[in-house]
Amino acid sequence: MATDRDHPALNGYRAMQVFTIVALGYLASTWNQALAQRGERIPDATLEVGVRQQYDGKTDPGVIILRLDCFKQRCTLTSVTINQCRSLGLGGGEAFAPKIERASTDEGNLTVRSVGTAFEVEERSSSLTGDGFTKYRFQYMPDKNLVTHLVGFTGGYVKDSSAILGLGRVLASEYIPLPKSVNLIPLKCTSVIVRGVGNQ
Repeated sequence: MATDRDHPALNGYRAMQVFTIVALGYLASTWNQALAQRGERIPDATLEVGVRQQYDGKTDPGVIILRLDCFKQRCTLTSVTINQCRSLGLGGGEAFAPKIERASTDEGNLTVRSVGTAFEVEERSSSLTGDGFTKYRFQYMPDKNLVTHLVGFTGGYVKDSSAILGLGRVLASEYIPLPKSVNLIPLKCTSVIVRGVGNQ
């Protein structure tokens, strides 16, 4: 006597269920192995730090504000540079224009690895004056929900302009983090250049 268990349609459905479970298990295993090769699983995080660039022992007065956001294994690094003053000419004093830059794992110009309680981050850039890369290490206090507490930072920037500018050397700088959790930065110039709408 035939039963529902012997019905061809049900047997095909059960076979599809088994195949789906096996396939999902394989994909999960492959994904976890890939994460293990690149580093540990990346926790959700929002970390921010202010840094100054140091060239040949000299510290630039400009301040770069770095913000790293990671969510579901996807990360974005945003930087805002302030206080890099320039002369306006004709007795107009000095002013700075905020510089905003962004890199992300989705765009392919940012890689992020989680190693212990730190993010190891590499950002690559290319311009008419040469190719460069910046490496950062964000040390954090673990949190099971959202990582927000930064406890250590190192970073540096390297740019190879020798082939384009004929300098015969590689340009490099180190990122020095500001010393306190909250810092009040005196501005070298008090005016900010901000674009608007109009012909003037």
